[in-house]
Amino acid sequence: MTPFITKQDILHEQEMSRSIEKLWRVKVVDKGDHFKHIDRYAVDKGTTAWWMNLPKNPGKPIAHIELRWRDYTWSMLTKWGGIYLNIDKYEHLMEKHQISGLPAYFVVRTPGKLHWIEVNDIDENNLEMCIRKDRREGPDEMCIKIKCQTFDCFKETPQLALWEALQ
Repeated sequence: MTPFITKQDILHEQEMSRSIEKLWRVKVVDKGDHFKHIDRYAVDKGTTAWWMNLPKNPGKPIAHIELRWRDYTWSMLTKWGGIYLNIDKYEHLMEKHQISGLPAYFVVRTPGKLHWIEVNDIDENNLEMCIRKDRREGPDEMCIKIKCQTFDCFKETPQLALWEALQ
């Protein structure tokens, strides 16, 4: 574990992975390298949710996933102009997509909701470049700010409870 990743970060990522597994009907695998590269990848269990439009390939990786947990509401993030993604993480997502041909997703959890965007759907002409000071006294990061309106959303409550009940 790097000094910039806390135990709470790991717990949040595990919780998000479980939610993604239920919603997308995939297995989410931890890549184990949280700082340099992207967090997870999805494996097709043969029951992938149709609305995700993911490739069908049972037992094989079908998507790359970068996770972000935010305690702020989506409306607050929208008011602030968007959500930040480290430029290196963005580059890794794009590279993984280009090399593998598999979709790569940036997934953000806010209270009661999961939001995601496929990196190919990010309009590079509409990005804001910025420097973010890390609140954990780490190095400053070059980031992109992605507008909230470009993300898809699934409300965890009550939709997730209903979804789980139907399974």
